[in-house]
Amino acid sequence: ESLILNVSTNDLSADFGASSYETNIDNSTIQFIDWSNGATSWFWDFDDASGSSVKNPEYTFDHTGTYLVHLVVTNADNCIDTASKSIIINDIIKDLFTFYIPNSFTPNADGLNDIFFPGGIGWDITAYSLEIYDRWGKKLFHTFDHTQGWNGFVKNNSELAPLDVYTYKVELKDIFNKTHHYTGSVSLIN
Repeated sequence: ESLILNVSTNDLSADFGASSYETNIDNSTIQFIDWSNGATSWFWDFDDASGSSVKNPEYTFDHTGTYLVHLVVTNADNCIDTASKSIIINDIIKDLFTFYIPNSFTPNADGLNDIFFPGGIGWDITAYSLEIYDRWGKKLFHTFDHTQGWNGFVKNNSELAPLDVYTYKVELKDIFNKTHHYTGSVSLIN
């Protein structure tokens, strides 16, 4: 009785990379890149009953979760090696903080765009300030109330400011206690 033992002279090591190891469900298509040495065939197990035999597959995960992706490679001598890496697909966590502000407004009492104020979400409303200055640096308006904007009037609301470009300064904190500063210009137009 004899035993035949095949010994491979080809170095075989499985390894791979991914375009992202952690992302959200909105961006759940991952490009996998084979980094193996000596491989002649590939089998990818995406940990959700799906697989591929393509060398560098692209795969879209349909659900949130942590997936342990396995790459099994084989060489010309039928030796096998495996590499595994986790891919995390998070739920959608976007737009927790936004800030936007118009570049002009028309305080002409037509009910459209009459008041200048910023908008957004994720603000700590107890830490908010809006200031309006004329071109010479004179403060015309100031509020700590995020729901109150500038109506375009000056001198205790007795006179509409002239058509011009004004400077705004906004300081606020987001819900993560980070302070944001915004400075820009706004046109008062008819």
